[in-house]
Amino acid sequence: MTGAVITLGSLYNLGRGALAGTDIAISGIDLGRLAALFIPATIFIAAIPLIGMYLAAAGYVFGALALPRHRPLLQSSAMAAATPLALYVVFERLFQVTLPHGALAAAFGY
Repeated sequence: MTGAVITLGSLYNLGRGALAGTDIAISGIDLGRLAALFIPATIFIAAIPLIGMYLAAAGYVFGALALPRHRPLLQSSAMAAATPLALYVVFERLFQVTLPHGALAAAFGY
């Protein structure tokens, strides 16, 4: 029941905003920037069960630094290599929490 109330409330607010006739709070350029963050994050989340947290995080960091920001490839590669290492040290060694290793690691017997 709560989900239906939230959905109805959201639709009410959307209708109220459309009828108000005011300017839209986000421009097309800003919407593109938002999509540039949301789409890679979605790919990152979808890749975790397949290739594991470490490789997915490395790919996400590399993509986030190298593609839209046009960082040097060496700098992006260094940060992409440091990220899974930091994740491993912090979570697996210090907190003793295993992060998802993915189907790729399972295929190699890990």
